[in-house]
Amino acid sequence: MIEERDWYGRDWKKLRSQLLKLCLQYGDEFLASLSSSPGNLMQIVYSFIENIERDILHRIPPDRLGLWQKALPFFANKQLLFEWLENDKPALLGEKINNGNPVKPRQALGRKLCQYFEQERRQQIAAGYGVSANRIKTWERLDRISREVAAQNKTRQRCSEEHFIMLAEHVKEKFSHDKNLPRKTNTIQDYFYQFSDDCYEKIDNQDDGMEKISLQEARDLLDHVGMAQLSRCLNRLSGEE
Repeated sequence: MIEERDWYGRDWKKLRSQLLKLCLQYGDEFLASLSSSPGNLMQIVYSFIENIERDILHRIPPDRLGLWQKALPFFANKQLLFEWLENDKPALLGEKINNGNPVKPRQALGRKLCQYFEQERRQQIAAGYGVSANRIKTWERLDRISREVAAQNKTRQRCSEEHFIMLAEHVKEKFSHDKNLPRKTNTIQDYFYQFSDDCYEKIDNQDDGMEKISLQEARDLLDHVGMAQLSRCLNRLSGEE
């Protein structure tokens, strides 16, 4: 049995590498067309994407790991990718100077595609959670910092109040000017409970030993505790639901 891969998570670097390698196979043709006809960027980008999509569709059937199936959504929004590349058009034409040297168009294309893939990967994850891509970006940063703090303090259990407090203090000290990172213990806890595998495992383990309550008991529990909306939702459910 083939192990299921987390292509947008722990296996993302391999997927991104394969995506970039495939795109650059068509990159020279794309850049040559752009150089000879810079006014037709949209048409050239769309043709570039269609070539990549055809290639991916041929790779999907024999791919038992599911890598190329996960790669296909990155090219679904042709207009968005066109806009990303349009913003860097001078660099793609070799007209951009960096530190006194012209930026090589192939390098500019590779860098822009990597940035686009990162943004779209977060969008794919965010859609699954029903949150914004920025929240996913914040969580991934917080997760990296959390792992560093855990390693420094030799902490194995990251889903704990002790770790949340330690992490909040670390963020306040080391990232005091970064307003994108949460610095309150309860906010950090919210991120972990929503996204952390460590917390999923902890909750699952606790759930195994929990006694299930009836619908009526749930209604009674929520009555008069400031959760009227949830209580109304429960009232609409049948006992079986």
